[in-house]
Amino acid sequence: SLKTNDSVDNKSTDEDNELDPRIQVELEQLNNCTDLINKLEIELDEANTTFRILLKDSMRRLKVMTCKLGSCIDRARPYYEAVEIARKAQLECQKAAVQFQRANGIHQAAKETVALAEARFLSKQNEWQFDNAWQEMLNHATTKVTEAERQKSESGREHQK
Repeated sequence: SLKTNDSVDNKSTDEDNELDPRIQVELEQLNNCTDLINKLEIELDEANTTFRILLKDSMRRLKVMTCKLGSCIDRARPYYEAVEIARKAQLECQKAAVQFQRANGIHQAAKETVALAEARFLSKQNEWQFDNAWQEMLNHATTKVTEAERQKSESGREHQK
């Protein structure tokens, strides 16, 4: 009975030692991925080392150039700062000019609307009554003229700066 039990245990142990083929495949994939990770870590370390070497070399060269050209840089700095200020001022001027042109166009259109409305009313004065609707439309057009005139003046002042 003992012998039979031992042979059953040996058989069971052999079955335990044999891996399921799916597990074997997964372990192979895990090993391959681990190898790839190790390879990538080595590449990263090499890249970091190269970067540090290049950074140190660039810093050293920059220091040499700063010592060599330091006074030139200090003398030229105001010029480049002035160029940047002039560029910004030019952009603001162009923006103000566009706003002025837009406001001027709106102002001209609003003035024409009022003039046409008044001319139509005067030409049909005998046929039409000057009622609330007509008054409201004329007030609205006049308000647009006033607002456009304000925007035009504001844009003109901004453009003059």
